[in-house]
Amino acid sequence: MQSGTVPTREQQHTERLDRTPDTHRPILSRRLLVAARRPFTPSELALERLLRDAGHEPPDRSTLAAFSEELRTLVAAGVAIRLGGTMYGHSKALATVRHQALAILADEGEITVARLRDELGTSRKYALAHLEYLDAIRVTRCLPDYRRVVVRRSSRADGKPS
Repeated sequence: MQSGTVPTREQQHTERLDRTPDTHRPILSRRLLVAARRPFTPSELALERLLRDAGHEPPDRSTLAAFSEELRTLVAAGVAIRLGGTMYGHSKALATVRHQALAILADEGEITVARLRDELGTSRKYALAHLEYLDAIRVTRCLPDYRRVVVRRSSRADGKPS
């Protein structure tokens, strides 16, 4: 890394792992290595397909209860993402909802649960879960009646978020 440059999170994490004694390294990353290096099992693929097909209306808690171990693997691999409580969605579906919410925010400057519900053609339950997820990952900020996009300060010379 050049002097004077700000390291990325990945570089910082790699540097910390490099300084970790070899005796501790397998403990730190065992679950991630399993998720990243081996192909998904048929039951993991079935859960991935279920989440993908559900789109922006993730399956209920009773459906996911049958897939507890598979769900852990998909979460570790970044395929399944926790929306809140016991609701998990597919990463591609969440990216689509994020894109739709940001489009509304760009056009209207704010977004409400009702507005996202109408945009998605879904119930308030799912719209609220998606907005709470966007708040949690700091894409939006919850205000009393609506949400606004979080303005990110740039640390790069070209003005793009880092």
